[in-house]
Amino acid sequence: MKAIHSTPILLDLPLNDSWLDGPLPVSPTVPSGWTGLERVMPALVAQFCPWRGSALEFGCEYGYSTSVLAQLFSHVTAVDWFVGDEHSGVREDYYAIARSNLAHRANVTLVQEDYRRWIAHDDRQTYDLIHVDMLHDDETTYRAGLWAASHAPVILFHDTLAWPEVAPAVLRIAEKTGREFWNYPHCHGLGVLPEKAHEAYCKAAENLHGKFARFA
Repeated sequence: MKAIHSTPILLDLPLNDSWLDGPLPVSPTVPSGWTGLERVMPALVAQFCPWRGSALEFGCEYGYSTSVLAQLFSHVTAVDWFVGDEHSGVREDYYAIARSNLAHRANVTLVQEDYRRWIAHDDRQTYDLIHVDMLHDDETTYRAGLWAASHAPVILFHDTLAWPEVAPAVLRIAEKTGREFWNYPHCHGLGVLPEKAHEAYCKAAENLHGKFARFA
């Protein structure tokens, strides 16, 4: 099974600065790489997510993206080992900071665990959306993303433009699963793999001036 398009589709989304119900978590070090994506998430979810019950995150760091998703989905489960990695920087355990940042979000469950252990024991659970934002190498992106393709109709991949191994891995998942690879080319890149190109997606894409684009 092959993807309808063999290159990512450039995704153009309108901005919304007024929908959040409060400030987002602040990183104690550098600003979150997700900064700015909260402005397009309402439009992205409206276009690609007909169901908004549950979301799963692989990698949440201090809770920025988790807080955004918690305002769009009924429940969010965030899986992270909370010690960083070679790309984001290895740190002392910061689970307590993330938990404090998200304490006011009653619909968030934080799980301190390696994603590989999670997918080994959570094989039957399904979600409405899965967000992958961990170690940005080929193996991690592909393994987590391919598992996600069997457990959610919509997958997000952050840093498709920031780390060179992410986009090719996402494209391989798209080709293997027959999904389309959409890419929002700002805020370090946000890839979207919907389960299939519903007619509603195509109409929305036309309205939002989607164009085909190859990565440089």
